[in-house]
Amino acid sequence: MLFGLRLEGLENVPTRRPLIFVCNHGSNYDGMFAKTAVSRVLGSEVTAVAWGGIRGFPFAHHAIEAGAFSVILTEEHGETTDDRVGVLEKMIELLLRGQSLFLMGEGMPGRALGKFKDGAAYAALRAGASIVPMSLRGIQPLWTDLPWPNRWHGKVSIRFHPPVDPADYCGLPWREAVDAVTAEVRRRVASAIDYPDGLAASPRSA
Repeated sequence: MLFGLRLEGLENVPTRRPLIFVCNHGSNYDGMFAKTAVSRVLGSEVTAVAWGGIRGFPFAHHAIEAGAFSVILTEEHGETTDDRVGVLEKMIELLLRGQSLFLMGEGMPGRALGKFKDGAAYAALRAGASIVPMSLRGIQPLWTDLPWPNRWHGKVSIRFHPPVDPADYCGLPWREAVDAVTAEVRRRVASAIDYPDGLAASPRSA
């Protein structure tokens, strides 16, 4: 109600489950928006894959401790190979059990759309789960422009894009398949954001 959250492209969300929802990360509120939208669309709770540092946020800390929502936490300070493997194994295990996930493509928020991590693609290919790209709009001003308490209202919308089916990439070598899925998910997310794409090619000088 505070942010007038509007959902678009609901017809693009497949009925086949489980799914991985991946969105852009342009503010500190994106997890709240994404969880609300995905839970509403699925009609059930969804597991978040989130940066371990959210445990330092008062509300999130108490919610996690109380088991108010399901979350897989990544490492707070850097990430070793063992940490990454553990997170991916948990993601795949939940997907194989029929549980849908959502995560922020970049992992950390930024003023421009950044490079997407490849964990979602890896888990999707291993578990055979489709990825639904999501573009969050109206989020950047909440982080960069508005003073308190104005950051607690706005006009936020989320567009769901057609899913990326990992089966379409199974003929590629593994590394190429992971990279191709990640790139396609990012391309669809980038197609509907309302702030800069940090990886977009700069125009050539005359």
